[in-house]
Amino acid sequence: MLFVFDENLPQQLCKGLDMLEQANLRSPHKVEAKYAIEVMGKKGAPDEDLIVKVGELDGILITQDKDFRSKKHYFTLYKEYNIGVVLYSLPSKDVYWDKVKSFIKNWEDVKQRISEIEKPFALIISKTGGIQTYDF
Repeated sequence: MLFVFDENLPQQLCKGLDMLEQANLRSPHKVEAKYAIEVMGKKGAPDEDLIVKVGELDGILITQDKDFRSKKHYFTLYKEYNIGVVLYSLPSKDVYWDKVKSFIKNWEDVKQRISEIEKPFALIISKTGGIQTYDF
């Protein structure tokens, strides 16, 4: 599975999870993590372009950008390009370590859930750590 991390998440988090994932030889769900700038070739690419690119790469977009949940025309793009989206809903005053802890706490559960559902999909990780499927 390819996970593409949106620019609103720390690049170091993406790289760290990718390194840990590569060393996790016993995981039944192998993940490659890439940062949005890496796959887009530039910083600040429009969300719509990122959705298209993630679809072309047969990937899953990881973000905490509320636009990916609130802009209805994005849902059409999710379906058209057959992508999965994981939306992290973190506290508004979150700090770096809150993000890291949330990702680590939910990482294996997210991979397991994604392996069980078909694209297109959206998963929402709540502030309390619960995972729910979002219909669009």
